[in-house]
Amino acid sequence: MFLEYISRSTSGTFAYIENLLNLSRLYTGNMVPNLKIFNIGDIVANQYNINKFDAMKKRISFDVKGGTHPVFADESMVTTILHNLIRNSIKFTSNGKITISTALEGEFVCVTVSDTGIGMSKQILDNLFKLDSDTKRSGTDNEPGTGLGVILVKELVERNSGQVFVESEVGKGTSFMVTLPVGHT
Repeated sequence: MFLEYISRSTSGTFAYIENLLNLSRLYTGNMVPNLKIFNIGDIVANQYNINKFDAMKKRISFDVKGGTHPVFADESMVTTILHNLIRNSIKFTSNGKITISTALEGEFVCVTVSDTGIGMSKQILDNLFKLDSDTKRSGTDNEPGTGLGVILVKELVERNSGQVFVESEVGKGTSFMVTLPVGHT
């Protein structure tokens, strides 16, 4: 029991420090996108494989929909974006479902990460992407949350010429939609 507590605490601390360092690098101009064409489906599949065991521990099923779409973005940044969104879905869901889907929408690929978790109030949604707001809250198993991950997601998406949208309802879940430019070969 103590080992699990220590593991969870260090994992949460590591994620917080990593997000803080990435935000710092972004704001100081030391993180510049390395744009290239790659398959978003590969990133989705990789993040699914990395996170599926943590989801299973919380009795969360995954549903991955959509196809393989080329995007023109920074692969490392997109990996960080999807990792943060999926980790948040796991953090705020138990006995539920996470759906990751990709779809072509004009000149953009839309990646959606939806969950059936606890959702967010309008007040949290209104302040979600504000660095000076306190949106931190604990997950369904008391996992720590700081709100920095979603701020980092927004910054990284915008650095890759995309947009992020969020819909949520308390008790019904949350959906994050991220658009990224299509990669033309």
